[in-house]
Amino acid sequence: MNVSALLTSAAINVGVCVLLLSLYSVLRKQPSNLSVWILRAWETPEDEILAVGGLDAVVFLRIIIFSLRGVLGLLHSYVCFCTSSELLWTRDASQTDTSRVTGGFHN
Repeated sequence: MNVSALLTSAAINVGVCVLLLSLYSVLRKQPSNLSVWILRAWETPEDEILAVGGLDAVVFLRIIIFSLRGVLGLLHSYVCFCTSSELLWTRDASQTDTSRVTGGFHN
């Protein structure tokens, strides 16, 4: 086991942890900035995002939007499926139409 590699890895992990915790403690006191940033990013045209943030930012926002649409679509499909299943299973047995049944076994 290489001790210097272990210490280097531990130092990097501790440094990143301290940095992220510091950023979190500063940014959590300003919750209004998050909604402003999200709204600006949502309303900004892709050409401007491409010019300012680059192709990575455009692809990232497209993935986020696609994911949100997918989740909403799946939720909508689930609700439609559940309500249609409930309608089929709660239907009264006396309302079934047996006039179209031909053939079969007769007693």
